Amino acid sequence: MKTVTQDLSLITPGVSENNKLPDDLDWDIIAAIRSDARVSNKNIAQKLGVSESVISTRIRQMHRDRTFRVLPQLDLHAIGYDLMTVSTVRAQDKDAVLSLGKKIAEVEEVYLVYYCFGEEKIHVNVIAKDRLQLQSILENKVAAIDGVDFIETDIFLEIIKFSTAIGDLFSSAPHIGQVEKSVGDRLDQDIILELQADGRVSNREISRKLDVSEGTIRNRLKRLMVQNILRLQGVIDYRATGNSILGTIKVKVQPHLIRSVTEELSAKNYVAFIGIMSGADNLFVLINVPSIRDFRDVCDTLIKPLPGVLDMTYAPVSHTLKTRHDLIRIS
Repeated sequence: MKTVTQDLSLITPGVSENNKLPDDLDWDIIAAIRSDARVSNKNIAQKLGVSESVISTRIRQMHRDRTFRVLPQLDLHAIGYDLMTVSTVRAQDKDAVLSLGKKIAEVEEVYLVYYCFGEEKIHVNVIAKDRLQLQSILENKVAAIDGVDFIETDIFLEIIKFSTAIGDLFSSAPHIGQVEKSVGDRLDQDIILELQADGRVSNREISRKLDVSEGTIRNRLKRLMVQNILRLQGVIDYRATGNSILGTIKVKVQPHLIRSVTEELSAKNYVAFIGIMSGADNLFVLINVPSIRDFRDVCDTLIKPLPGVLDMTYAPVSHTLKTRHDLIRIS
């Protein structure tokens, strides 16, 4: 089993990048919005026994601090993306790894870009609608970037768990200003664009801007949500939860026991992502825990002893450059 860790003094467990964790009122507001992303500030204020202006101020502050915000999220399968990769990119110049990662993050179909402690390579997830498009993206968009030396790619065969209520709101600005053309018609796309700018904007305000009735906006949103095409999700930055460690785990599991392993891990609330993938390491897991000690404990005392686990490689994430919060798995 290989563990990759170093420079752990750079991590400050339990502290968000703005050095402020949500207080009890913030958490009550977050809970109300997670229960109903379209609930009005007036209703939240009445429920919590504070003024509407206090609610508005708190929501705006959490948005500015990148602690919490409501985002429109589209289902990957519903808009035609059937493939996602687990890729690692090696740079020709080890001193240019960060700048190369920023160039890779500019590729539209790159879903996630991050680095792990103790490694001199870039971790990348790419989404594609089919194998031909995937090949084209890797060859003509990623590999063509000056400085790329080598790309190693495995494909997710099945995504078991995809939790999106907690994410990295500091990695990049939420995807704003464009919507997949395969989503509904032009009006559907314009509604989503308005929600990208402000996930809490009222149906009345959207109807005013788009010059259609409020009922039309309400019905369009209802249809997109019932069809599992769109979800409005309150996303909190993982640092604000006090769980400041994101950790990646690649596990080699005996194929006939992989389902029992995924069932065991899926039940854990700190497990954010589980995917069965091609390659010798056939299981990828992303977890979010308070400390490096907790991360190691999960790997060594929970995952390692599970029947069927043969080997694993794990490392804490040091820096995330890009996260596509706008594309998820709903169904």
